[in-house]
Amino acid sequence: MGAYVLAWCLVVLAGIGGLFGAWRLLQTLAVSLRAAVLAALFVFFVVPAPVPRFEGEYAPAFVVAIFEFLFQTDGEPQTAAGILLLSVAAAALVAWVVAYFAGARGRPRSQV
Repeated sequence: MGAYVLAWCLVVLAGIGGLFGAWRLLQTLAVSLRAAVLAALFVFFVVPAPVPRFEGEYAPAFVVAIFEFLFQTDGEPQTAAGILLLSVAAAALVAWVVAYFAGARGRPRSQV
């Protein structure tokens, strides 16, 4: 397994780990809203974007957007920011719709 594949495996594992912590923090929210937030959060951390000036290389879109916006004098954050915005919005919407119509319908989870 190459370093590139290993790095992406770590990104996905970190995203999954973050979901467990966020899930615990958001237990008081309605199920459909919690599903939307968790999906948006996971996609925010793992959606890839091309790295400008490095053909064929991808990195998490939020990292590319931040790096290109803050640390490059002639940076190009538009592509990464667009990918990030569209994918997070789509993931949140799809997760909310699925959770809502699967029977959650905004009911809060019972506290144990």
